[in-house]
Amino acid sequence: DFSTSPPTPLPDLSALPPSHQQVLLLACNCGYLYLQLTAPPTHTNPNSGSVSSSFNSSLSSSLSSYHALIASVETSINTPSPLPPTFCKLTVRSLYVRLRKPLLNLRLLLTLQNSVRGMEGGVITQVAQLHCRHGNGERRRVVEGVVEGCRKGTWRKMIRWCTEGEIEGAEFFVKEDASVTGGDVWGERYKLDVNSVIPGVSVQMAEEVRRLGRGINFLKICCGRVEGGIGGT
Repeated sequence: DFSTSPPTPLPDLSALPPSHQQVLLLACNCGYLYLQLTAPPTHTNPNSGSVSSSFNSSLSSSLSSYHALIASVETSINTPSPLPPTFCKLTVRSLYVRLRKPLLNLRLLLTLQNSVRGMEGGVITQVAQLHCRHGNGERRRVVEGVVEGCRKGTWRKMIRWCTEGEIEGAEFFVKEDASVTGGDVWGERYKLDVNSVIPGVSVQMAEEVRRLGRGINFLKICCGRVEGGIGGT
């Protein structure tokens, strides 16, 4: 039991065949990695924004296949074998086969989670994207699913900025300097933060997004609020 402090030690497995010991340790390893992934953070940042939330949500969604596996294993345990003697349908060999791939995915997700710990904004997506540079297609598929989930928060911010001229939250590659007023608003108030640009958005495209939203924002400041921005067109 890894949820207790200190963890409850494993019982003596020396009486079991080596193959059974290996499968039990494999199952314990899966449980340990799962607890590490789902454990609440030791410290929370009250200023963490939508990218961090999107990353955590995407990471949780990636565990859905593992939840389905656990449900399937429970069903097999409760299903009697059709062959004598009457034991459960689950065998040591089948459990080993079922857990091998989930174990690798859990290790990958935990590595991904640890690599972005303490980061914010587009940097999270940039670091996560680096894990896609791997020759294993399955590994890339898992990481790309998490990265795509990270992008959702930024897509929403881009849409609002390009249609309403408003910045939502702090984790966006267009930064506002509220101290700039008067005649300097057009040229100095909104700047592009290259380090916050997410993968999939080039610096050139990010600059075009900045200019588009800046124009709508400038019209609001000079001409009063434009109801609905351009979202209805």
